[in-house]
Amino acid sequence: MTIRSTAALVLFGLSGIAGLGYQVSWTRMFSVGLGHEMPGLLAVVTAFFAGLALGGLLCDRRVSRSAVPGRWYAVLELIIGGWAVLLAFAAPWLNEQAAMLIGPEPSPVRQWLVAFLLPLVALLPATAAMGGTLPAIDRLAARLAGRGTTLAGVYAANTLGAMLVILLTAMVLIPAIGLRGTVLGLAGLNIACGLAMWLGPAADERSRPAVEHAFADPPSRGRLAAALAGTGLLGLAYEVAGVRVIAQVLENTVYTYALTVAVYLGGTAIGAAAWHRWGEHRRFTGPAGFLIGGLALAVATGTMLMLATEPVHDAVRSALTGLIGRGPASLAGETAVAMMIFGPPTLLMGATFSHLVLAARRPEGGVGRAAAVNTLAAALAPALVGVLLIPTIGGRWTLALIALGYVALLPLVTGGGGGGGLRRAHLLLPGLAVLLALMPIDLSLVRPPHGMRFMPGGVREGVMATVAVAEDDRGDRVLKVNNQFNMGGTRFSFGDRRQGHIPMLLHPDPRRVLLLGVGSGLTAGATTLHGDPEVTAVELVPEVVGFLPAFDPANRLADIDRVVVADARRFVRADDAAYDVIVADLFHPARDGAGALYTREHFAAIRDRLAEGGLFCQWLPLYQIDAPVLAMIVRSFRDVFPEADAWLGTYNPQTPILGLIGRRGPAPAGLPWSLAGVDPGDDGGWLDALAARRGPALAAELEQLALTRPIDVVACRIAGPPQLAALAGDAPPNLDDRPRVIHAAPWYTYATSESGLRRTEELLALPGREAFAGGGGMQPPEDAQQDRIARFMTARDRFLQSRLRMAAGDVAGGFRLLMEATTASPEFNTAATVAIAEAVQLARGTLVAGVVGVQPADPVAARALLDELVAARPDLLEARRTRTRLDAAIRGGSGR
Repeated sequence: MTIRSTAALVLFGLSGIAGLGYQVSWTRMFSVGLGHEMPGLLAVVTAFFAGLALGGLLCDRRVSRSAVPGRWYAVLELIIGGWAVLLAFAAPWLNEQAAMLIGPEPSPVRQWLVAFLLPLVALLPATAAMGGTLPAIDRLAARLAGRGTTLAGVYAANTLGAMLVILLTAMVLIPAIGLRGTVLGLAGLNIACGLAMWLGPAADERSRPAVEHAFADPPSRGRLAAALAGTGLLGLAYEVAGVRVIAQVLENTVYTYALTVAVYLGGTAIGAAAWHRWGEHRRFTGPAGFLIGGLALAVATGTMLMLATEPVHDAVRSALTGLIGRGPASLAGETAVAMMIFGPPTLLMGATFSHLVLAARRPEGGVGRAAAVNTLAAALAPALVGVLLIPTIGGRWTLALIALGYVALLPLVTGGGGGGGLRRAHLLLPGLAVLLALMPIDLSLVRPPHGMRFMPGGVREGVMATVAVAEDDRGDRVLKVNNQFNMGGTRFSFGDRRQGHIPMLLHPDPRRVLLLGVGSGLTAGATTLHGDPEVTAVELVPEVVGFLPAFDPANRLADIDRVVVADARRFVRADDAAYDVIVADLFHPARDGAGALYTREHFAAIRDRLAEGGLFCQWLPLYQIDAPVLAMIVRSFRDVFPEADAWLGTYNPQTPILGLIGRRGPAPAGLPWSLAGVDPGDDGGWLDALAARRGPALAAELEQLALTRPIDVVACRIAGPPQLAALAGDAPPNLDDRPRVIHAAPWYTYATSESGLRRTEELLALPGREAFAGGGGMQPPEDAQQDRIARFMTARDRFLQSRLRMAAGDVAGGFRLLMEATTASPEFNTAATVAIAEAVQLARGTLVAGVVGVQPADPVAARALLDELVAARPDLLEARRTRTRLDAAIRGGSGR
C-alpha cells in the first residue's frame, strides 16, 4: 500500500468512528422525546439505516462515474459535520415536538409514524451523506492501491473505527463532555477528515479510476441482491435475538450494550480484514457457499452456547476478581459471553459482506447500491425480531429460523452448482438447522426465587425483557423481570404498599394520582384506598402490565382507573393533566435507560404536572446506589424542589428505600394530624376518623403496615432540606445532556455486593439530625407534641443503629441499642416487637431476619434479654408471657 492509500483508509476508519458515535449519541438524544419503548428505540436505528441506504443509492452512480471520488468524499464529510452541529442544538426542540406529536396514549400507528419519520427527516442530510462515503472511498482506494479488490480492507477500516468509538463514546466521551459535546466533537472529526482528504489523497485527482470485474463467475444481479438483503436481515437479526437472550442474565447497563456491540463490530472488522488479506478469490460461487454455510453452522453453535451465558460469565468474573477487581472482572465476564456467542458468526459476516459487495462492483457503480440493499434489509431486523418474532415464538425458534434462513440463501449464492463438497454441504446444513430447531433447549434463562416455582404460563418473552411470575406453596407470588430484578409481589408486599400509603397520607385530599412504574401493582393499589381517587399507572414493559391480573385482588386492579403502557418520561411531557400526588417507583439507576428518570429535566417536567399543593415522591433503592450517585440524584431533585425532604419506606437497613418528596407550593401545616381533624393525642380516633373520611378499608390496611397513628407516619421522615443539602454536597446534577447517573451507577453494581447498610449509616450521620424533630410543615398544631416526636425518632434511630451493629457481628452492642430504643419511646412498638422476637430466635439458635446468621442456641442469654426488657418496660405483657414460656422450656431441657 502507498502512503496515500494508507492515509485514505485511516480517514475512512475515522469516518467509521464518527458514524457509530452519532448513532449512539442521537439514539440517546431522541429517546427523551420518543421514549424508551420499542418504537422509540428502533425508530432512530431504522431511520439511521434508511438514511444510509438512501445516500448509497443516490451517490452510487454519480460517485462511481466521477473523476474526483476523493473530493466527493471530502464534501460528504463536511456535510455530515455541519449538519451534526445544527442537530446538537436543535435536538431539545425536536424532542419537545416529538412528545407533543406522539401524545400520552398514542395509537401504535401514530407512535410508529412519528417515531420513525421525525428522526428520519431530522437526520437525513447527515445519514444520506454517510451512505455516500462508501462508494467514494472505494473508488479512491482502488485508484491509490492500484487494483480493484480493496473493498474488504476499506470496510474493515471503517468497521474497526466504529468498534473503537462505541467504547470511547460510552466509557469516555458522554460521561466527560455530555451528549452535545460528544456530537460536536464528532462533527469536528468529520470536518477534519473532509479537509484532510481534500488537501491530501484527493488533491491531484484528474481521471476516473479504472475498476476491474472482481469475479470470473459473477452471480446474476437478482440473486446477488437477494443474498445481500438476506445476509443483512439475518446478520442483524442474530445480533438482536442474541442480545435479547443474554440480557436475561447480564446486568444490562450502558456498558453491557457497548461491550456487546463492540465485540460484534470487532468480529466483523477482523473478518473483513482477513478476507481482504487471505480470502479474496477470482471465483464467486465456492467461497460464497463456504461463507454462507459457515454462517448457518456458526449461528446454530452460538445458539446452543447461549445456554452457558451465566456459568461462563460467573466463571470469568470469579477467576479475574482477585487480579483486576470485581468491577473490571464483571465487564470481562460480559465481554467473554459476547465473544463466545458473537465472535465466530461476526468473523464470517464481515467476510461475507465484503465478498458479496465486491461481486456487485461494476465500472458504472454498484457498491453503494449493494450496501443500500444490505442496510435496508438490516433495518427491518430489530422490529421483525424484537417486536414480532420473540414475543410470538420465543428466542429459541427465532434463532432457529435465522439458521434456516442462512441455509435458504445457499442456492442463491451457488446456483445449485459447486463441487461435490459443496453439494454435500447442501444436504448437511439443513439437517443441522432442523436439529437445532428440534433440540430441547430452553433459552428462557430466568430462574425463580429460592423456594418458588413459575406458575403455569408464568414466563413471557416480551419485546423488552423476559417477565415471569413465581409462586410458593402458600400461594404468594413475585414478579421477575429478566434474572436480576424482583419487581415486588404478595410475598414482599409490606414495603410495596407503604410506598403508596406514605405519600397519600402526606396530602390533605389526593383526588388525582399518577404512578410512574407499576411492577406487581401493589403500590398503585394502595393509593386507591384513600377516598377513591382517580389513579393512572404508567408502565414501560407491556408484559408487566399483562401479568397484573396474577396479583389481583392484592393489587386492587379493578380500582386502578387507567393502566398505560408508555415511557414515563414521554408520558409526563405529553400529558396535560394536573395531579395531586405523583409516585415514581424504585428505578434501578444502573439499568440502561433508567438513569434518564433521575434527571433534573424529568423532575422539572413532573413538577409541571403537579396541581397547586401537589406532591411528588421519588422512591430510591438505596441498596443499589453508591454515595456519589445518590448525591447526584439528590442534587438534581433539590434543584427542582429546594424544600424537599426524605422519608424511609421501611426500617430495614439492609434494603433501605428512601422517598424524596417535593411539593408544588408549601406543605399544609399540621399534616398528618390535621387529616382526620382530631386531637393530636387521640391516636385511636385519628385512624377511625381517617378511615371514615377516606374509606373503611383503609384502617385495616394501615394497621397491617404499622401506620396506625400520625406519629408512625411522621417518624418515617429522616432528613429535611438542610440534611439533603449536606447529602448532595457539591455533586453535579444529572442532566439530559450530561447523563451522569447512567454511566456512574453501573460501577457500583459491578464492583460490590454490599447491601444498603452503608447508605443507612450515612443517613444517620447527616449533620443536624440530633435536633431533628418533624419540621417541613409536618409539625402538629401543638408544640407539646414536639418532645414526643423527638423521643420517637430517637427510638427509631437507635433501632436502626442496632440493626447495623447486628449486621457487623456485634450482637451484644446490637442488643444494647435495641434496649435503648425500647426505652427511648414506649410508643415505638417496632423495637419492643423485634426485641421479643430476637429473644425467641436467640433461644432457638438464629437471629431474626438472618441479620447475623446462625447463632448457637442460648436460652440463658435469651432469658437475660427478656429480664432486661421486662425491667425497662413493665407494661410489655407479651415480654412477660414469652419469658414464662421460655422458663418452662428451660426447665424441660429443650430450650425451645
